Amino acid sequence: MRVLFYYRGIENLGVGYLMSILRHHGHEIDLIFDPGLDDNLFVKAPRLAWLNRHEALLERAAAFRPDLIAMGSLTNLYPFTCAMAEKLKERIDYVLANPHVDMVCVGEGELALLELVRRMERGEDITTIPTLWVKRDGQIHRNPLGPLENELDRFPFPEKQLWWEYGCFRDNLEIFTGRGCPFKCTFCNIHFQRAIFDGKGDFLRKRSVANVMAEFRQNLARYDVSFVSVHDDNFTTDARWVEEFCEAYRREVNLPWYCFGYPTTIKPRLVKAMKAANCATIFMGVDSGDPEIRRHLMERPMTTSSSSALPGSSRTPVSASRCRVSTGTPARPRSRC
Repeated sequence: MRVLFYYRGIENLGVGYLMSILRHHGHEIDLIFDPGLDDNLFVKAPRLAWLNRHEALLERAAAFRPDLIAMGSLTNLYPFTCAMAEKLKERIDYVLANPHVDMVCVGEGELALLELVRRMERGEDITTIPTLWVKRDGQIHRNPLGPLENELDRFPFPEKQLWWEYGCFRDNLEIFTGRGCPFKCTFCNIHFQRAIFDGKGDFLRKRSVANVMAEFRQNLARYDVSFVSVHDDNFTTDARWVEEFCEAYRREVNLPWYCFGYPTTIKPRLVKAMKAANCATIFMGVDSGDPEIRRHLMERPMTTSSSSALPGSSRTPVSASRCRVSTGTPARPRSRC
């Protein structure tokens, strides 16, 4: 099968995993990437519109002759993704295996997408695939979520080369070492994910340190990287795993790196290990200086002392700890932000 991917904005690791699992199983893939620097719905910069190459992307898509087009989108980019979908249908409708079928993946997509292309190749029914909602002939087939893959090491490393060719990254390498978060803050999509994936497998999962190091070795051999961004929802959840990772990272990589943490999971011993492994920045959400709002509105069960502990948690702190604070919460005066 020939599967074309579309994305707008920046490199997306989730899309990278979808591309790599198809390539790993013998399918052909390509990517059309729209930087969208002129408009991301929040910030508009019309003077940068000349950087758009929509016609060139459509020509590349048609030349690839895809059997399936897979499109990813964040909420703010959804209008642009819909517009591109219409253009793609107009331009290459004649080559699509199912030109009048639209599908939405409502969960983790690797196994669902792989099953989709398998059934398309064999001419089998695609309306019953778990995790996919399929619209055919005006009817929407809403299938239940399939099981989660508990062993993340089974997935091939995410695609990088196609992103690199579009200039999506140069010296900054992005990576996932795990999926999920043990908390359920009300303003985050994790609490929704935890609910829909209940009973589907282990929501909180980590790759083995050996598997992560193998991905580093592969990419460092290909790209001139000087910084690493770890995009786990909460990197500091499993202290023992983090310490094992830090020791291996210090020996094999030792580039400055960035991660997300949670105030109550960042302990002095952990900070010391991360600093020794050249961690440059830990980003964490405090979100409110009011413990009542944190506890009852945001469901962040941490005390004021724990939320302010990081700067003094070790005599060898990381270079920077950055905190997010939410403003404009209903009924909260500015003095209590």
